[in-house]
Amino acid sequence: MRGMMKLGGDWVPFWAGDLDAWETYRIRSGIYCRGGDPNKLPQRINNLIQVLQGTAWDAIENLSETEREKLQVNLETFHKFLKEQCLPTAIPELGRRFREYMKFRRSRKEPMRIYVKRYRLQLQKLEVSMRAIDTGKTALTKLQTLIREHLLKPRSQKTSKASSTR
Repeated sequence: MRGMMKLGGDWVPFWAGDLDAWETYRIRSGIYCRGGDPNKLPQRINNLIQVLQGTAWDAIENLSETEREKLQVNLETFHKFLKEQCLPTAIPELGRRFREYMKFRRSRKEPMRIYVKRYRLQLQKLEVSMRAIDTGKTALTKLQTLIREHLLKPRSQKTSKASSTR
C-alpha cells in the first residue's frame, strides 16, 4: 500500500515531512488511531512515530522520552507538533499581509473614521503575522522601521505644467 508501512502485523501510515502528503497522512493516521481499542492509543501513536521519515523524523528524533510521552497522549497534540515543526505556514502569510499593507489605500469618498479603523486592523493583522514567525522582537522592529521609512519618505508629486492659453 502506498503511504503505509507494515509494522508488527499492522499497516501504519508513514510521512516524510512533505507538504503535499500532509493532508492524506493526517486523515490516515486519524483513521489508524481511532480504528482500535481506545486504551491502545499511546501505542498506536508510538507506532506512528516509529515509521516517520525525513524531516518529520528529524523533528522527533532529538526529543527526550518525557516529551515523546506527551506527544503520545493525544492524536491532535501529535498532529499539531508535526505541523508546527515540519510545515511552513507563517512566513507566506506574513508576505501576503505585508503586500496587503503596502497596497492599502483610502477608497474614494470613504469616511476618515472607517479608513482609520481599516488601517489599524491591517496593522494588527500584520503584527500578529510577525509575532507568529518570530517570538523575539528583531523581525518586528525591522518591519516597523521599514514601515516608518516608507511612511516618512516623501513621495514625488506629479507636477502638472500649467499651460497658458491666451
